[in-house]
Amino acid sequence: MKMRKIWVLLLPVLCFLGCAEEGMDAPNLQGSFTGTFERVVDGTSLGQAGVSLVLDGDTFSGSGGPNRYPVICRGNFTLEGNTMNFINNCFFTADFDWTLILSGSFEVRQTGNELVLVKRRGSIVDTYRLRKGG
Repeated sequence: MKMRKIWVLLLPVLCFLGCAEEGMDAPNLQGSFTGTFERVVDGTSLGQAGVSLVLDGDTFSGSGGPNRYPVICRGNFTLEGNTMNFINNCFFTADFDWTLILSGSFEVRQTGNELVLVKRRGSIVDTYRLRKGG
């Protein structure tokens, strides 16, 4: 009877630990992705643009939409749990919105072949919705 009580108490704990969300699996994030970028400000979309992103080892490269909406270029990234930190190594001129450069920390989630990167800054939300191999 004591053993049964122990299992009744221990089973939910084991399930919680086994089911807890882990960080992203870096090898699954390697490859070529295509999709869209969208910026939402105060709940209003500023539009979507087609983008491409290549993740290779700890480096990234890619291209954004027209009129530098957004700018991807190239650089390095690290993965810490469910956060990707991008460091862009390109040189940029001062004639556009630098917040559109792929850099800084993004929440990341991957479901199958879909990779979603989200960055929130106050009322601004940038979202990359990407598909692997597309």
